[in-house]
Parts: sequence; structure tokens; C-alpha cells
Amino acid sequence: MDELTVAGLLLRSRAVLGGARTEAALACVRASRLTRRHDPLAGLAALVVGAPLVGEDWFRGPLRHTHTDERYGVGDQLGSAPVTPDDVLLGRAPSRTGPWPDRVRSLGYLIADAVAGPAVDFADLNSPRAAEGLRMPDGAEPGSRCAMRFDPGGLVEAVVTRRPDGTLGYDLDLDTVTFSAPAEIDWAVGILWQDYVLLLPPELPGTESDPLTEAIGSDLADTAETLRTWARDHGLGQDAGPHWVTLGDADQVRWLASRALAGEPTGGGSPGAAHIWNSAMAALIDGDVENAQEEACRLRG
Repeated sequence: MDELTVAGLLLRSRAVLGGARTEAALACVRASRLTRRHDPLAGLAALVVGAPLVGEDWFRGPLRHTHTDERYGVGDQLGSAPVTPDDVLLGRAPSRTGPWPDRVRSLGYLIADAVAGPAVDFADLNSPRAAEGLRMPDGAEPGSRCAMRFDPGGLVEAVVTRRPDGTLGYDLDLDTVTFSAPAEIDWAVGILWQDYVLLLPPELPGTESDPLTEAIGSDLADTAETLRTWARDHGLGQDAGPHWVTLGDADQVRWLASRALAGEPTGGGSPGAAHIWNSAMAALIDGDVENAQEEACRLRG
């Protein structure tokens, strides 16, 4: 996948996954928040890259639960009923919580795990005690190595050691960290597109089909002005623009902030306030009135 564009991804998806799977994934993207469309698209990219590596049997066979499944709540959505990845992707597997637009991203995680291979347990590499409490397979001996999952499609080897008290434990060999190809593309797409509102066919920029041409509602007008003023006073200056009329006006400032100021308008504002601003901006563009107003109130103090 040399060309990371939405059109290029969808074209490749139709060639690899077929029309029905691609359209089902696209429906999930459309059901997502505008500012989070990159999440299911990243999952779709993982499916496109992973499909030739796992074959059709993976899509049509039973969905195999992994440590990623447990950590990211796939089991919470599906329960214990036997389903296939196709059941999930094509919407044939009912979710316990109703609509589940994140199912494409979840399947991207699971195909990343399938390509990476099995693991004994899940190791939290963010914890200083990551090697503690991990499951020990039967027959393990000092010096043997076990694969541990630490992220979707990510494995690290744990070396079995004998502790001073005579019990067996692990030392994690961080030089063995690897990511599967679907995990790599998922990460790349997510990073590349996270600051954009991505248009989907048949949406065209600047036309009525473009969701960013929608006017900011009257219930968010005061919130929008608070966010514009805060951006102006904390690093963006005139780049914050005049009064915002459309969602596109707000999104342009959000994009400028992510590029010119590394996503953190400062100019005297704290990183915590910058995070609040970013969250409020996303909520504004997504039409999430309650959260946008709440975050804007936090900025006002």
C-alpha cells in the first residue's frame, strides 16, 4: 500500500477483501464521529494487509479470542457466542451494547494478533512490574523463552529465570519487540490521518456533500467563540480566524494548531489546558454539544 489515501485504501480493499466487506467497513466509518474516522480506516488498512497473510479461513472460521480481545473489550461486545470475523464485519453478530462502529478497528487488532502469532499472556510494558504475575506454561525451565503480547500485533520475548526464593519468574527481553505487518499499517494510518476530518465517497470538499460545510449550530455558537478566543490568546493569534461560521472554519484552526504548535496551543496555557482545548474542538466538530460545552466551561475556569 504505497499510497495512503482514502481512495487508494478503498480501492485496495475492494481488490483484496471484496465489495461486501469493504462496504460494511465503510458503513462503520460513516457511523463514526467525524474526527475519529481514521480509527476504523486504520482497522480496514490492517485487514487489507493482513488478509493475504491469514487467508480466507480466518474470515470464515471461528473468531479466536486473544489477549488483545480481552484488553480492548471485544468479548464485552460479542459475549461468548461463536461468531466469525465476517459475522462481525458484516454486522451479522449482534453487539451487546447496540451499534458498534469500532468493530472494524477491533478486527484490525485481532488480525494483527493472528499474523503475529500466539502469546502466553499480556505484558503491560508501561508498568515497572511488567514481568510480574505473567502466566507460566507447564514445563517451563530457566532459559526458555515465551512470547508475550503487549499491544495489538506486538510481541516481546520473556525469558524464564529462577528467582532467589527458588520460584520461576520472567525477565522481558526488550530487544525482541516485534510488530506484525497489520499492526504497523494500523499505527501508520492512525498517525497520518489523526488530525484530519477524512472525506468519504461521494463527499467532495466544499460542496453540500462535505460535512465540514455544515453551519455551527446556535447551541454551540458560544462554545465555538470561547474556543476561538482561547486559541487566539494562547499561541495562534490571527490564525485563529474571525468568527467561525462552519465546522470547516473550526477544523481548519484545529489542523493549524496540530501542525504549527504540535497540537498544544501554549502561549501561557498549560499542557492540560491544551488537551482540554483539543478535546473541546473535537466535540464541537463532532456535534457533541454536551461534551463541547463542558470542556469549554473548564477552559473558562
